[in-house]
Amino acid sequence: MSALGENVRKHRRLAGLTQEELAHAAGVAPSTVRKLEQGGNVRIETLHILARALHLKTSQLMASGTPEPVRAEDPTRVGLAELRSALNPAASLTNTGGERPNEDPNLPALLEVVRAGSAAYDSDNFD
Repeated sequence: MSALGENVRKHRRLAGLTQEELAHAAGVAPSTVRKLEQGGNVRIETLHILARALHLKTSQLMASGTPEPVRAEDPTRVGLAELRSALNPAASLTNTGGERPNEDPNLPALLEVVRAGSAAYDSDNFD
């Protein structure tokens, strides 16, 4: 069986549908679903119709090993911010000699730094 056929079968079963029920929901012949799940070829339009009947994106049927979404109640869930913090902790939060701690920030200078950084980013200059 092809990876595509395996994905279609997996998603069909997750939806609780038989081959015939999926075919009926998609408006295709049951033999089309059977052929695809057994490794046969179908047109991309047919694959799109099957994906819509399964309430999926076509790319989800085409991708091998489509990951399951992370559920909010999953105790192993790691938030992106926590993961980023663990991998790249802040280098330093101490004053490095720029402005004095008791002075008001130099907002025009800060605005200029932000504009220069934005211009560099927009021009793909990441040096």
